[in-house]
Amino acid sequence: MNAAVQDKIRTQSPMLALLTAEQYGQILKSGILPEGASIEFRDGFLIYADHEQADGNPSMPRPRIVPLTVEQYHQMIADGILEEGAPIELLGGLLVRKDRSHAGEDPMTVGHMHMWVVQQISELNESVKPHGCFICTQQPIALMPANEPEPDGALIRGSTDIFRRRKPAAEDILCLFEVADSSLSYDRTIKQQIYADAGILQYLIINLIDNVIEFRTNPRPGQGRYGHTEILRPAQKLAIPLADGSMLDVEARRLLL
Repeated sequence: MNAAVQDKIRTQSPMLALLTAEQYGQILKSGILPEGASIEFRDGFLIYADHEQADGNPSMPRPRIVPLTVEQYHQMIADGILEEGAPIELLGGLLVRKDRSHAGEDPMTVGHMHMWVVQQISELNESVKPHGCFICTQQPIALMPANEPEPDGALIRGSTDIFRRRKPAAEDILCLFEVADSSLSYDRTIKQQIYADAGILQYLIINLIDNVIEFRTNPRPGQGRYGHTEILRPAQKLAIPLADGSMLDVEARRLLL
């Protein structure tokens, strides 16, 4: 697990979902942590017990957080430690509340513009299905070992039947969509790093603040970034490669305000 990703999430996200002492007790009872693991519970995090940080000494390294894996995250949901369907993502092994709010509003609300754009994304499904792929919205994808984000939209190779018993993985995904308002900085940094390192071929940010689409291609795994970014305004067209090698041309204004 990349500790730099964890540090970015901890410093940039006001939406961390911290564990409670009760949840920690349930984790121990469920056997989710490996037997004999040297781990302690502190300030809502699972911490490696052999960390060297001294309280009040900024020159010492921060305590190392034990990242949750996708498998542990799934078990926590199955065992009722986390609520099924709660607005939480697993990012960098940390539990992060999803931010779909309008800038300046309660981060736990979903903005009207955000909902409208997600609906526009879902309506692309009929156009892509004949080309060997489909669109799903606000559903989890499994990016092993420690990420299970829920992007606002995903263009996925194959048919829905393939995913009856598993979640889409990086190799299944043609393009990811994030609708960004108050989450814009986060989508440009944390989400970009996770998606690029996973090798997601295309990453599309629908930037509601500037009313543009930021279309990123050419992922650079290990560098946490994309090699090419194109900024599209409402009058321009977006060309998305599909599973059969054809292209879907979408007017940018269809996804903008």
